[in-house]
Amino acid sequence: MNPSTYPINHHPAERAGSIEPARGSSETYQLISKKEVASLLAISQRTVDRLVSAGDIPRPLKVGGCTRFRRIEILNFIHSATTTGR
Repeated sequence: MNPSTYPINHHPAERAGSIEPARGSSETYQLISKKEVASLLAISQRTVDRLVSAGDIPRPLKVGGCTRFRRIEILNFIHSATTTGR
């Protein structure tokens, strides 16, 4: 399933009550684009840039000239934002 269409409330790590991926899990290494981050957060790509600049979401990686985010870090951000009422 495409990461951008995976329902957040049905994420396997969340069902277990934890956002940490299993050791050696492919989830640890899964990267997503800025467009997918924007889709997960229901915001524009420009707002993703603003949140990164402000230090509110994890900084992306550059992979071969492409900007990619660690999916687990974005899921952790969503989880912390929803549990702390950010």
